[in-house]
Order: sequence, then structure tokens, then C-alpha cells
Amino acid sequence: MHKGAIKMNRFRKIMTEKKYEKLEKMVHFSDRYLDKDGKPELAKIRAIRPSEQAEYQDNMTSSDKKGRNFKVKTGTYQMDVILNHTIEPDFRDADWLAAEGLGTPESLVDKYLDVGEATTLFNEIQKLSGLREEDEIDVVKEVKN
Repeated sequence: MHKGAIKMNRFRKIMTEKKYEKLEKMVHFSDRYLDKDGKPELAKIRAIRPSEQAEYQDNMTSSDKKGRNFKVKTGTYQMDVILNHTIEPDFRDADWLAAEGLGTPESLVDKYLDVGEATTLFNEIQKLSGLREEDEIDVVKEVKN
């Protein structure tokens, strides 16, 4: 191999040959919203990228001016994930916000989703992102019931 040649390792070759797939999925999140045939409407979600996860983790922690007394705001993380990774319904839609007379996407989520629906969307996004195992979520649901 000459000096300027690029040596490709096994994973690099596999990863560069495989086209990037947008990790998107249609998911059932509620029995309240039905289509014209009476079937549940599905939400379109997308996976969290590593850089986005790091940003959300930064946003969910705060400390005092001296860098002590850290607080973790888990609600901030869940809302960031729902707002940024739910493609449809689009809670950031400016026209929808204006039509509802609401100022923030968070208020739209609060108006139209109950806590269970919001949690379901959040869990589905985490599963799609490889952050939660389906069995783990099923166990949590079973414990709640």
C-alpha cells in the first residue's frame, strides 16, 4: 500500500457501503385519535442521534453559580425528545399553534396528549433510538397495571 492510500477497516467498509437510513417509524400512541375507518391514527417518529442525546442531557441538568447543587430536570428531557422526534403530529407547527392561540409547542403537547400518550411517544422514540429494550418497557407497563 502506498503512502497516500486509505486503509479501510472492516466496519468502515460496511458502514460506508450501507446507505444512511433515516430511522423513522409509524407508531400507535393513543386510542383516542381515530381515522375515518375507526382505526387508531399513528404518529411518525424519528430516532435520536448521539449529538442530539448529548444536547438533551446538557439541557436537563443545572447547577448553582458555583457549579454545585446539581438538579436533574427529567421532564425537560422527555419534552425535548417528544417535540424534536415526533414528526407527525408536528407540535412545532406555527399555524397550528396560532390557530390554537398557544405560544409554545409544549403547550400544544399539554393540550392534546394525556400523560400516558406522551409517555408512549417518548418510550417509542427511545426504543427506535436503541435506548430501551421492548421487554424493559413491557415490564414497566406490567408493574403499572
